[in-house]
Amino acid sequence: MRGFSPRLVLSKELHPLFAGQVDGVRANSAFYEAIRRHADASRCAPDSNLDPYYAKHMGDAGNLLIEAVTYYHHLLKENQNFGVGATLGKLQKTAFIHGFASPRRVTIYVKRLVQIGRLSYSEDARDRRVRRLIPGPELCATAFRHTRELMRAAAILWPGDGYAGRIDKDQRFFETLYTAMIQRYAAGADPLRPFSDVRHFTSKDAGSYLLAALIYGCLQNASKLDPRTQFALSYSDAAAVSGVSRTHVRNVIEAAEGLGLVTKMGEGGRSVQLTDKMIESYERYFACVMILARAAAQDAQEALGDG
Repeated sequence: MRGFSPRLVLSKELHPLFAGQVDGVRANSAFYEAIRRHADASRCAPDSNLDPYYAKHMGDAGNLLIEAVTYYHHLLKENQNFGVGATLGKLQKTAFIHGFASPRRVTIYVKRLVQIGRLSYSEDARDRRVRRLIPGPELCATAFRHTRELMRAAAILWPGDGYAGRIDKDQRFFETLYTAMIQRYAAGADPLRPFSDVRHFTSKDAGSYLLAALIYGCLQNASKLDPRTQFALSYSDAAAVSGVSRTHVRNVIEAAEGLGLVTKMGEGGRSVQLTDKMIESYERYFACVMILARAAAQDAQEALGDG
């Protein structure tokens, strides 16, 4: 790809931060409760009316990454006076390194974000060729809600930490935690990169919503993720909530079936099952997400001098 070497792209191996901890997190007695809590919050986000744009476009993890990295560089500039803030080039490079999107796609997406007000261009740049991107209120709110839900799930696994409650009360702690989390992520601690089965969903519009609906649907009917558990997923309801077409939902689920991730037991999503393959991938992925969130919170506590 022009401008970026293929050698920049991250390996699909588990990052050392995760490798030694995944099994321990999965063995935590509250692991499935944490999964259920986070899946429920994710599937309810589109219906909350807090951020209608989130449902469709933030369901694609590549799009969420673009917003997250913009906010990260903005915080570095505002809080630490480090760098020039977020620029198109930085977003393009990060998306490429993590295997999410081409530079052209990032450019198109940034233009869309500017058009709807989630991003704007700063007017204070001395060099007009380096245009700083400023996150808007809705983008900042999305970043806060996403991080809060991660920490609330982590609090179920590690109730003694106290990080989840602190996020709601301390903006400085939240911003420091968010910076630490994306900093670790940008340095290679990517929870999603090794799990192509999970990425099947998170690479699609509304994909994160559909994945959360599948996970939550299974845990509504069982105490753990179990391939024997049948549950309903209405294509029509999923399409209405997430803002995509019923055909799109059907295509995502049918492709997942072809990859051996789900088993359809009835037409139109009347009854589906997760496969062992999907469950194994999702559990390992979720454990990595929780490890990253906790490590970032510990970094934030240390950075603020109260660790």
